[in-house]
Amino acid sequence: MEAIKARLKAGMMAVALGLAVLAPWSLATAQQSDGDWNQVVAAAKQEGKVIVWGEAGDSRTAFWKDAFEKAYPGIKVELFQAPLNSQRDNRYAEEYKAGIFKADVFVTGGASALTRFMPANMVQPIKPLLRPDILDPAHWTTKGGPAWIDKQHQYVLVGDALTYPTATVNAKVTDLNSYEDLLSPKYDGKIVMADPFKSGSGFAFVLFLLQEHGLGPDYIRKFFKNKRIVFNDDDRTLVDWVSSGRALVGLNLRPQDVTSLQEIGGKLKIVGPLTVSGQKVGFTIGSDGVIWLPAIRPLPHPNATRVYVNWFYSVAGQQAMVNSLDIGTNVAGVDLSKVSKWSQPLQGVNYMNLMQEDLLKPDVAASLRKFIAQVMTGN
Repeated sequence: MEAIKARLKAGMMAVALGLAVLAPWSLATAQQSDGDWNQVVAAAKQEGKVIVWGEAGDSRTAFWKDAFEKAYPGIKVELFQAPLNSQRDNRYAEEYKAGIFKADVFVTGGASALTRFMPANMVQPIKPLLRPDILDPAHWTTKGGPAWIDKQHQYVLVGDALTYPTATVNAKVTDLNSYEDLLSPKYDGKIVMADPFKSGSGFAFVLFLLQEHGLGPDYIRKFFKNKRIVFNDDDRTLVDWVSSGRALVGLNLRPQDVTSLQEIGGKLKIVGPLTVSGQKVGFTIGSDGVIWLPAIRPLPHPNATRVYVNWFYSVAGQQAMVNSLDIGTNVAGVDLSKVSKWSQPLQGVNYMNLMQEDLLKPDVAASLRKFIAQVMTGN
């Protein structure tokens, strides 16, 4: 009798795990009790891993992989980190078209999800995978609840609240305070930033210039004319150039890169937000705290994916993000006491939220990049 009960119990468990694997996509399955969720976790451990694609960086690895594996022993993160998001996205497009793509989760690149892949039906909703406690408005500090970028409130959710200090300067620069100051001829060829023709902080910056009252197209013409701005996509290279004096100003450099170089004698300093007509202004974006899902069904590891995305937006997951990346979060209950002042919104600064679908539409991005190219070539 005991043997029969044991076999019956084992069979029921197998059925339960099978159901968890077969039905990960209905919204109803997201509305779960703790017991149901334990079954999902057990099924995820049977799958053994989740495949995550992101951008290179040791601090990102600490968040996306190490912290999750510590929280969920038995579920490994197979992490692919491209040097740049644009390279990762190009690989996704090629492999998806060829029918050979295999990954579960993309981290970062919310703008590329909206502008490039959603119009091509290459992104699927993440909302059906999220637990009720994650979707609860009280879980979020953002007005109205979860910080969705897309108007459908289904596809791209922003966990991080990232700000960049607009200007980092070489130690000998003492008189940079405003956007008007950036137009001085003494900075021609001496201002460096990420490439605005690719996704990332460079494009976010020019989008901000376009939308900010008091700047706009006329300012962009003056700023980019005669190829006076130098582009590079390596974060550390930009910081090194400013410290060495090869460049005098770096725009929207990562605070942690600046700080790490300062600690070993780097000759640079953060100025922070610059002014327009006497008012300090800046922008907020989402970056390393954004997840979106490729449009392949079923995903290679559907249950492990569900566990991963819910952990990612939980207090524990966002605390791991804050600790690893030194950035703020949109999730309530996370300890921000050790986040540097440059990595979160400052008092007295007017910030523009760039994580809006209307600002990230493909036609907006294409038109802006075309305009910049024309300005740089003198047209």
